[in-house]
Amino acid sequence: MIQRCGDCSRWTHYPLPRCPACRSAELTYQRVSGVGKVYNYTVSYRDFGLSLPRPYATAYVELEDVPSIRLATNNIFGCRVDDLHIGLDVEVMYHGYDDAELTLAYLSPRTLARGVVDAAVGEGVRSESIPA
Repeated sequence: MIQRCGDCSRWTHYPLPRCPACRSAELTYQRVSGVGKVYNYTVSYRDFGLSLPRPYATAYVELEDVPSIRLATNNIFGCRVDDLHIGLDVEVMYHGYDDAELTLAYLSPRTLARGVVDAAVGEGVRSESIPA
């Protein structure tokens, strides 16, 4: 779901109380496909206190149906940094954790099998694609 202005139709991300283009408060959330391409990325080889397995990549993803919106992500799950490239097709996957009432969204390559993403995220995880 991405925020969109009801008056001027501008898409906005991160959510704001008013449209940055026309200052309207008529903002609603609209469903998007969750499909996109890696727009840019960087690979980090240092820990920076995050305790992430190294190396890891941070990426900007351009949404297919809202190209003016680029999402920042901390990782593309199920994708080795050597396989990451600009233009890589990705999709949002939702993962529910069995030991907590928690569901998180992750980006992963579109061609990746669901079980591989589950292994990358961890034990006790259920994956599902975004509903159409």
